Amino acid sequence: MNQKNKEIESIYPLTPLQQGMLFHSLSAPDRDMYFQQKSYKFHGYLNLHNFEKALQIVVNRHAILRTFFIWEDYQKPLQIVCKSVNLPWENYDWRDLSPVEQQAAVKTFLQADREKGFQLDRAPLIRCSTIGLADDIYQFVWSDHHLLLDGWSSSTILKEIFALYEANNQGENLYLPSPRPFKDYVTWLQQQDLALAETFWQRTLQGFTAPTELGDRSGSNLSNSKDNYGVQQIRLSMAVTKDLQALVKKYRLTLNTLLQGVWGLLLHHYSGDSTVVFGTTVSGRPADLVGVESMVGLFINTLPVCAKISGAADLVTWLQELLAQQVEREQYAYSSLVDIQKWSDLPRGSSLFESLLVFENYPEISPQGRFNNLEISKSDFYERNNYPLTILAETSPELSLGIGYDSCRFDDATIAQILEHLQKLLLNIAANPAQSLRELLLASGLTVASSKTSLVRTAEFDDLRGRSNLTEHQLLIWLGHQFNSEALIYNNALTFTIPTQIDSTHFQAAFQVLIDSSDALRTVFLAVDGVPQQKVLPSCSYIVDFVDLSLVTDYSIALADLLEKRAQIVFDLEKCLFDTVLVKLSQQKFVWYINTHQIISDGLSLSLIFNHVSELYILSTHNSLPQIIPLPQFQGYLDYERKYRDSERYDKVEYHWQQKLSELIEPIGFYGKTPTNTTVARRVTTKLGYDRSQKLRALSSHQGSANVTSNTAISNIFLAILSIYLHHISGNRKLAIGI
Repeated sequence: MNQKNKEIESIYPLTPLQQGMLFHSLSAPDRDMYFQQKSYKFHGYLNLHNFEKALQIVVNRHAILRTFFIWEDYQKPLQIVCKSVNLPWENYDWRDLSPVEQQAAVKTFLQADREKGFQLDRAPLIRCSTIGLADDIYQFVWSDHHLLLDGWSSSTILKEIFALYEANNQGENLYLPSPRPFKDYVTWLQQQDLALAETFWQRTLQGFTAPTELGDRSGSNLSNSKDNYGVQQIRLSMAVTKDLQALVKKYRLTLNTLLQGVWGLLLHHYSGDSTVVFGTTVSGRPADLVGVESMVGLFINTLPVCAKISGAADLVTWLQELLAQQVEREQYAYSSLVDIQKWSDLPRGSSLFESLLVFENYPEISPQGRFNNLEISKSDFYERNNYPLTILAETSPELSLGIGYDSCRFDDATIAQILEHLQKLLLNIAANPAQSLRELLLASGLTVASSKTSLVRTAEFDDLRGRSNLTEHQLLIWLGHQFNSEALIYNNALTFTIPTQIDSTHFQAAFQVLIDSSDALRTVFLAVDGVPQQKVLPSCSYIVDFVDLSLVTDYSIALADLLEKRAQIVFDLEKCLFDTVLVKLSQQKFVWYINTHQIISDGLSLSLIFNHVSELYILSTHNSLPQIIPLPQFQGYLDYERKYRDSERYDKVEYHWQQKLSELIEPIGFYGKTPTNTTVARRVTTKLGYDRSQKLRALSSHQGSANVTSNTAISNIFLAILSIYLHHISGNRKLAIGI
């Protein structure tokens, strides 16, 4: 047993969670798996002798603190309790170091302490250190293995330590009732009815056949070093924390349930799955075990949360349903993950989940706690588990959210974005709980993950059209964008030459007023439950780029290069959908380039944009620029198209095109080979010259009528020329050409 010269107090099996932790700790011995390290700052006089004496008394009181583990040559691992152990203790005096040197030394010490780890077959699996930083400032470090303690137990131990320390300082003997040993909980666990648990978990996880994955698994074996674990944290304001606490109280929820709902929504956003599963921790302390509140050991358990998301669901009602599920789930908190996985429809060997949510609500020492004139504050905490991503939430007193993550699976920027998304959702819930899940996602600027194939595979065009607020043409563009988001075929650009001097400040002001006045320029496109929705942002600040080429010898080449680069911009439909630059060629000659995605504007719209900006620019130069101007909004056209779809006229038009397109039209076979990606395109232009253009205009005037403009007539002439050419190269008598 590698524990010579020690008397044995008791031997008993491990809990299922302990078995899992032992397995993962032994599987990755060099990755400080389940190593726990808590660091506290003490301000005031510390009697080191009395403090160390208090800790040793606590070790003597609780059997779990005198426990080690054996597994080799045994059918099942066992935990062995020693009758007595001496607590490893180190004192350091770094008062002579500067504050900067102290900070570096503490950081180095904490890292070395983690790397030292524990030998799990030797007791005790705890150690303590104190570091003197000043005459009245100390750093206290408690390290243990998670096999022994959960957060509730750690809090109980610390309270006992400081109560005993105060008594020692007073020269008194403090009486504390003898706690029930951890083995009593292990005995209780073995008496539970697994048949009831099996029925519950089979019903809960019915139809769930694959874990909700996060990130890319391709990098999961990049490194086995201890440096591939990261931690990031954000803290919400006290005002927001109080708003959320008031909200959960009003609707009879809990902060834990609220956070479970928010994380479930984010998993839905990232994966696109309507049913998501993630892990959560429960206290695991059974109410029918007398004295369980004061018992010390590893009582917590990790259980799967199965959240089903429907965009139309009311947020508060959905959260209340999650709470009801949580209450029912905790009746079977004794279930092991090994058994739950076996009872589910998941393939053998699959993980139930890849992310874990931990909400710490156990009684903790107050950050401003005082014990015998000793002020105590928590300064650092470290713990690592086997899950790729763990969210740790606590109120102390503000709500803080931390993420521990495998940096082989997630980069720092991704984790920062997840924290930002969590914060956005919580802020929007605090501001308006009376909304649907879809509305909450939209308000938070979030969408469902859009795999280029899954979105189209799971929703036919008619179904999308019925549930989307896009026009039919916008929907076609959106679908094309999903298949190839890098293609430039939907870029819509124009260049305007301005033969006069332009003040860039007035131009910027004029363009911003137009943005504020036009809903189309403030529109973004989000996918919610796989369905595209356009959302008009309440505001959109935009800075017009200004480039001065007036000192360039041949500005025509520089201008062409500049505009060519701008034309290669790929738009993200969830962000600003236009790009513009004002170029100075000389004192009296400027060029304005504007490029928009076709989903928000066409060529005529660009001309209107230029006209409006020109008018607003003049107003700005006369110091009479309004905040907004009255403009027809695109929402009006959306309303018109909805009514049109339901009209008798639409039915007639639909019938017309069904008849026109009823005969099979062969594709034009003029490609040298079958095209493999028809969305990759280049635009080639040529100039007809002044004489040819004039002749074309003259011809178009003969083709025009009261209902046909000159431009339309020119377009018809080009369509006729193109038809003749395509017939020539293909031999097809019937042609289908998009216009």
